[in-house]
Amino acid sequence: MDPAKTIAGALASAHSCGACGLTFADTELRDFAGVPVCVEDYRSLELLTLLELPAKPDFDLLNRLLSVPAGADAPAGPRRRFGALWRFASRYAPGGAEPLLTAAARGTPGTGMQEVTWVLLSVVALLRAGGSNGTRPLDGKPLSLVLNLGARVGLDVAWAAMMDTNIAKRELGEPGDEWVYEDLVAVAGADLQRLAAEKEAFGRYIRALKVKVDILVKEAEGVRDDVDIPLEMLARTADEILAAFSMMDRPSKGS
Repeated sequence: MDPAKTIAGALASAHSCGACGLTFADTELRDFAGVPVCVEDYRSLELLTLLELPAKPDFDLLNRLLSVPAGADAPAGPRRRFGALWRFASRYAPGGAEPLLTAAARGTPGTGMQEVTWVLLSVVALLRAGGSNGTRPLDGKPLSLVLNLGARVGLDVAWAAMMDTNIAKRELGEPGDEWVYEDLVAVAGADLQRLAAEKEAFGRYIRALKVKVDILVKEAEGVRDDVDIPLEMLARTADEILAAFSMMDRPSKGS
């Protein structure tokens, strides 16, 4: 299983179920913390009552990932999505983090910093919350959904990384439960100067996202012996991605 392809495939269509991956009409889908889920899986995975499960999502960690100023909290929307990921992970055995990390650590040519972030968000939730409300094996539809929930939280983290580097700005929208982001970098089109600015901005974004990855790696370190090696491998993948962008940013000889 390729986690990056699983996530990308489920998010490519707004009508694709985040658990089974099949495409459904709007009337047959339910929204679960920003991830579309078909009615059948919504019932079989017991999502209707999942948000009522006792759990202790680490909102201090979320605040760090979303660059929330000291003494403040993220709004309700990001907290709800993060809480849903932790509560869903709480039903499954934390040992599910090891094969998930191992599969992601093998990597593919299309693996990027975003995919690494999504996987690590899911892994940290499994390591920290897994087993507190059950020890079911994590495979099939639950595996797909936990990755997609991680990806949805990862979108919030990605926007925060863009804000950190002045690529985007945010303000609290109405009624106050979501941030509204505005992209500050113009689309390049055929303009070479804008193209260079866009490339430079993307490089800054990747560096800022790597900071978030490092936070998640530290959260996962030392929790379980069986995850240490694949975690190190995935962290190395993130280092290699960053190094590749740094090489691209270097001026060529004679320029």
